[in-house]
Amino acid sequence: MSSSNSIIPSRIALVSDAPTRLVYDTVWLTTVGNPWKPVVAPPADSLGIAAALIAELLQSAHATIVTDRTGDHLLMPLQVPTPPTDSLGLALIDQVWAEPGPQPIRQWLQYLASDDIDIYSRVAEHMVIAGLMRRHEHTVRKRLRQRNEVIYRPVESLVADAPMHRLRRWLEQLEEPIAASDTFLMGLCEAVGLETALYRHRSDAARERAEQHQRALPEAQRVLLGRLAETVSTAATSTII
Repeated sequence: MSSSNSIIPSRIALVSDAPTRLVYDTVWLTTVGNPWKPVVAPPADSLGIAAALIAELLQSAHATIVTDRTGDHLLMPLQVPTPPTDSLGLALIDQVWAEPGPQPIRQWLQYLASDDIDIYSRVAEHMVIAGLMRRHEHTVRKRLRQRNEVIYRPVESLVADAPMHRLRRWLEQLEEPIAASDTFLMGLCEAVGLETALYRHRSDAARERAEQHQRALPEAQRVLLGRLAETVSTAATSTII
């Protein structure tokens, strides 16, 4: 009993002190399952991670979304005094600047979620450096061939489960304030297929309040969520066909 009590506070402190950011939370939400929340199927998982990276650029004002003459929504970089402070954001904004002009959000989502980019592994490696994940390599043998595979696992399961618990707790206790990034995460959950896990056993009033907060997001973030949902839907239809 005493040993158990000494472990629990330290684990709670680990959750509260763990590095957190929108793209990390998206990785936890989409790729780490538990009995109450499924893993998101590809390519929706990678599309969600791609959207989170773009959203971070929007939130830090390194990029915005504009509308062209045809009504399409394009990702446009912005001139700011300082670049993103981490390698993930820096690499993405460099790519955005390298384009001859603003490109459609849908194309950016599809590009970042492609197998060639492997956005999950890139972010997971970043999380290894942050102390949130462990990298495991093992050899897979099939017939006469063998190859090495890399698997990423959370260092602490409580940290991986924290984003969904945080969102569901807010839905239960509606009077608490909610961060804009968590409002975006709720919309992302809906877009990638985690709607049931998010709203299970929550009231209609809770869902309506969540939708009100999402409607109050900056327009660029609402557009991004809309394009994410469309791209996930199109990818799912293509897979079925």
